[in-house]
Amino acid sequence: MNSGHNHDLDYNLFMRLPKQSKINDESRSLIVKCLKYDASIPKIKYDLQQKGVYTTNRDLYNIKKKILYQPGDSELLDVFNLLKNLNPNNIIKIVSENNALHGIYYQTPNMKDYFIAFPEILLVDATYKLNYYQMPVFTLFVIDGEEQTRFAAIWIVKSENYLIVKNMCDLFKSYNDNNNKIKVIIADKDFADRHAYREAFPMASLEICTFHVQQTFIREITVKKRNINSTQVKVVLNLLKKNDLHQNRGTLLGNIYSLMALNFPDVEEYFNNNWHNIRHEWSYPWRCKTTNFSIYTNNRTESMNRVLKTPIKNIQI
Repeated sequence: MNSGHNHDLDYNLFMRLPKQSKINDESRSLIVKCLKYDASIPKIKYDLQQKGVYTTNRDLYNIKKKILYQPGDSELLDVFNLLKNLNPNNIIKIVSENNALHGIYYQTPNMKDYFIAFPEILLVDATYKLNYYQMPVFTLFVIDGEEQTRFAAIWIVKSENYLIVKNMCDLFKSYNDNNNKIKVIIADKDFADRHAYREAFPMASLEICTFHVQQTFIREITVKKRNINSTQVKVVLNLLKKNDLHQNRGTLLGNIYSLMALNFPDVEEYFNNNWHNIRHEWSYPWRCKTTNFSIYTNNRTESMNRVLKTPIKNIQI
């Protein structure tokens, strides 16, 4: 009996045999951690090979499917400790009630310093699908002397209801004594309970991002929703768009009268119920009188949120 090999010996081939490519507990733990931080399968496979661990794409995708589609334990405590260890002076406050998480308040010393230096304009935006439990993430920004957008605070909340948002506003006030210097808060019309912001910052003017105003008009003024034809939709949108341009109050009121004169009952009801009573929050003739430094949109917050989404998409917290 000849016990020698009658073929070439290949180490790489040997390591890819099922018995050798079986993932041990240590490698599995590393894979799970990388997947939670949205690392790519090819990158994980390459890193494992550098450590002498050979596995297949199928095995990695099976692990990914298991952790993405089956509920797992929250890593909230790990994230809390990580953020705290980065800088002991980081402000991290967990808001809960009856052992149920309502929100996480986060602010670094740099964020706090930027708000102290530039508190006049506060840009607020909510972004979604940044974490395993799909909790909305609120980003608060200020604009520095070089017109650069700077983080002022970050909130992760269970939902956007009045009570939770009001609690987060109160936390922001408690950690930032100069909150009474906020002159303008800019956000989109749909952002969480506007009454919470009005109550928390009564001295600030609440304004609506111009871009979001136009997008809302386009979304809401349609043939199906307002019982008008396509030509009439264009006429109405043209008049509404003019209300948001750099015109005086007389011209704006003239456009409103023209809109009412069209005699489209559904359009008139929509405008009166949703926009006319808050025209000072979105229309230029009123907004130009506030301390907004000619900043009428929060588009810069959208670009900052895209930066956030890239590295932390689907983190399991």
